[in-house]
Amino acid sequence: MDREKSAAAEDLLGEQIAKCRVIIVQGFCEQSILVWPLKRSLAGCADPVELFPDRLINRDLDQSIERMRQTILQPRAAGETLCIVTHSFGDWVTRHAIASIPDAANRVACLVSIAPIMAASPVAQGLRLVTGRLISEVPVMADPSQASQCAAIDESIPHLILWGHLDIWVRPFDTSNHPRTTVAYHWATHLSIVLQPGALRDICDFIRLHGSRHPTEHIRCE
Repeated sequence: MDREKSAAAEDLLGEQIAKCRVIIVQGFCEQSILVWPLKRSLAGCADPVELFPDRLINRDLDQSIERMRQTILQPRAAGETLCIVTHSFGDWVTRHAIASIPDAANRVACLVSIAPIMAASPVAQGLRLVTGRLISEVPVMADPSQASQCAAIDESIPHLILWGHLDIWVRPFDTSNHPRTTVAYHWATHLSIVLQPGALRDICDFIRLHGSRHPTEHIRCE
């Protein structure tokens, strides 16, 4: 009987993996090699796991948002769900794309935000003094009102946010009034958090829990 239960559990896990697609959205100037451990970990709970194709510095922000929007709107196989894992500025792009889709809750099973740009970055504020508006991402990250845009995503999309205790690039943002948002802290910097075993474990557990959820009735978050 135990063997039968174990086999059934493995079959169920296999179905969940087959149905869950994960897209990783990189941050400002973040090379693909830095998210390789994250991609490898996610391969244990999703298939396929893909990197979002985008420039990593001086993006055309409108084009990046539209490209992500089209990615979310892509037709999917029957039963397939989409989870998005973002880091740093990649989260800002993703939140805007989600906000532009009225039925996003029926298309995005969950969102994981790793050290997201939600509040003004003190490092970016320093960079802005040197670069001005030369680099498109810097003024956004440096300005509190722009950095926090679309911070409250659709309430019916499960949302995990990971912050690093040693992160000097971003400041945590208060999401206590977001009912479906889970927040976790790790002893990590802005870059090392995507390598931290505890953070990788949290991400995979969250996707296993929510990656196969059925689409829910849309609730718009203002």
